[in-house]
Amino acid sequence: RKLSKGNKDIVARNERKVHRGKKMVYEKIEKLAEERGIKIRTLEKQLGFGNKTIKGWKKSSPSLENIAKVAKFFGVTVDYFVER
Repeated sequence: RKLSKGNKDIVARNERKVHRGKKMVYEKIEKLAEERGIKIRTLEKQLGFGNKTIKGWKKSSPSLENIAKVAKFFGVTVDYFVER
């Protein structure tokens, strides 16, 4: 079944919000890393993540377990990454 123009607009807006949310997690990690003089690649190694795992969070959602690892590393709460 095809979506009406109005529904297509709603879907597009929601997709943009989800993408922004994913990107926000990465941007917050990037900011914390920069403030502490840590490169993202170094952070990934220290946390046992694969190469470009964190950078991939610009487009895909990290697991709660991985967000918790990053939060613990930086001494912040998981909520810090999911708050709007």
